[in-house]
Amino acid sequence: MSPMQLNRNGSALPAILMVAAILAVSSVGLLDLMRNLDTSAGNQVREERLQNMVKTLASTMEDVIDCTRILGGNAFNVSIPANEQAVVLKTSYGTDPIVPANYIQPGKNFGNGLVLSNVTIRAISTVNADMRFAYSATPIGSAAETIMTKYLAEIKFYPSGMNWNAEKSDRKIKLFIKVLNATNQIWSCHGTTSPAEACEIVLGGTYNPYMPDALAEYRCNPDRTCFVLKGPSNGLHITTTCPVPGLYQAQEIGSMSGVTHYLCNWCNIYR
Repeated sequence: MSPMQLNRNGSALPAILMVAAILAVSSVGLLDLMRNLDTSAGNQVREERLQNMVKTLASTMEDVIDCTRILGGNAFNVSIPANEQAVVLKTSYGTDPIVPANYIQPGKNFGNGLVLSNVTIRAISTVNADMRFAYSATPIGSAAETIMTKYLAEIKFYPSGMNWNAEKSDRKIKLFIKVLNATNQIWSCHGTTSPAEACEIVLGGTYNPYMPDALAEYRCNPDRTCFVLKGPSNGLHITTTCPVPGLYQAQEIGSMSGVTHYLCNWCNIYR
């Protein structure tokens, strides 16, 4: 074997070791990159799932009946309305049955690493400090116990271990809540575009989701101003028996052509 051949064989080993070292370092970097990509993909999946949940809830809670079912009964401290307060949404998400164990609340674990550290509600502004239903579907001891404060509020969600901006407008739910002052409880709620809001803004009423289904069309209750039900005789009635007599009462206004005419008024008995 020639000296030249010995030198060639001897110089091959360091080169091989160097290539192996480069491959080892590259493999570690590749594994780290794969882990980071996997983590990033997992976070994106969790973020999209939470985003979809917020969107679905916001749509559902536009409806006054659904909103009240989900949020009604929660404590709300009216002395600190602008502070964020923990809240329980009495509903589930996905295929889980709607039972207390699956309610959306602080500590809720959705699986696959998605856990809520907190769910909060706070008042953005006070809309009306004295609203009252005209029809009570629950026992109320006095007029003072019917007084509710209406707030424009927002619900926010805080997941654990995620880069999630809870302040973004599409990541929180904006709605109106009415809080029973006597008990500091959320009594009812509805979305900002709900027909319930038209009742309260346009008609000056108070929307009452607790009225039975048989009286569903009268869930818009009078508040400070009586509601008048038009009659067949130039808008008046000629009998003391008003439609929906449990709500509307006849008020005599005079006689025309020998016939006594009446207005059928529904007034708030708690005013």
